[in-house]
Amino acid sequence: FNDEVHALTATWYCSPGIIGSYNYGDFIGRILCTAAVYRVVTMGWAFGLSVLRIAFIPLLLMGVAGTSLYAFPYGSMGALAFNIVLNLLIGISTGLLSTVTMGVAPRMLKPEDRESGGAVMVFFLFLGIATGSTFGFLVSDNGWLGL
Repeated sequence: FNDEVHALTATWYCSPGIIGSYNYGDFIGRILCTAAVYRVVTMGWAFGLSVLRIAFIPLLLMGVAGTSLYAFPYGSMGALAFNIVLNLLIGISTGLLSTVTMGVAPRMLKPEDRESGGAVMVFFLFLGIATGSTFGFLVSDNGWLGL
């Protein structure tokens, strides 16, 4: 674990830098979902792209000081910029894929089952968020992945 603090990260980096870049990316991803995207991105494509998002994990670890994958010298502004751009890309993919799947999946059901299908989707959305948060806590609390 690297306990050295970058002077810039203590004042501005996390809240407007990381959270803001993710939220702007999510907004951009949702805006990109036009009728053309719905024709191109099928549920099979959406599943494949969702699985490919696993590649973001090692990329995120490359920008976290103290991990074995850290790829920047100490005090480098490159790591900060890398994390901001990476979170923007993660947000874009989240916005795009969540909008496409939430918009297309209910239409795959019979009209009388669409409301129930939407409710099941929301349940599993919240279950996934809770499971991911719990897993993230366990990873950081137990020091897995060098965190």
